[in-house]
Amino acid sequence: MERILEDNQISIVPALTFEGEKMLELDGGYYYIFKWQKGQITDWDSISSEQCFKAGEILGNIHRIDSQDIEAEEIELSAIDFKDYLYNAKKMNNSIATVLEDNLELLENSQEKLNEARRRLPSIRAICDDDMDPKNIMWDDGKAYMIDLECLDYGNPVSSCFNLSLQWSGTVNERFEKENLVAFYKGYLKAYDNGFRSYDKLFGIAYTWLEWLEYNLRRALGMEGKEEEEVKLGVEETIRTIDRIRYLNSIEDDICSVLKTHMALYYEIVLGTA
Repeated sequence: MERILEDNQISIVPALTFEGEKMLELDGGYYYIFKWQKGQITDWDSISSEQCFKAGEILGNIHRIDSQDIEAEEIELSAIDFKDYLYNAKKMNNSIATVLEDNLELLENSQEKLNEARRRLPSIRAICDDDMDPKNIMWDDGKAYMIDLECLDYGNPVSSCFNLSLQWSGTVNERFEKENLVAFYKGYLKAYDNGFRSYDKLFGIAYTWLEWLEYNLRRALGMEGKEEEEVKLGVEETIRTIDRIRYLNSIEDDICSVLKTHMALYYEIVLGTA
């Protein structure tokens, strides 16, 4: 799939090809070899609107390569039993019990919103890179280069765009900038417009973090391994992820307002349709 991006002149740092193969085998090990790419990763706290515009444009150019309408598929809904995890945490006297109990209603409501948003997604498929967040874009003299392409796959471009727009606009480190959100969508829509207009109805997609939370709940409770360090990491990431979900909940109205108001104006003025 990396070759498809190369063939379509997407700005990436691809693995080199040797005799038609990218993956090389040597003494039982498997390797990729890359040219040295000069540049640096943007600090999460210093992302500019210009960078958001360019990142959105790159994502749009990827999605437009092989975008296609598909038959409606069975929706994969989230079904995390937070009450059961709370029960086990209390039973084990685990430190995550308090934060889980304090946020139980929020987590259950967020899961309902996530599933509602997934039901609203249009039946579209395209090449996606859901890991195209700021840590995987290098910048050299203002030009962006995508790195770490192992997550390339076919997926829903609307969901992918929504999640990445929030990451680029600062929600991961709880520094949301509405100008960056608008810039990301302007870049994206400049490159690719699939006709979808209801991004403000999809806020629940932001709560995909619940699935990362469940993994860390399992780590914290020793269900993914009993090693002390693994359990400790699970506890730390559980607390961090719940904090992120609480933050997302606190800015839901702001984000939906930006997507409804600013994007409708952009559709009307730039694309010629409201």
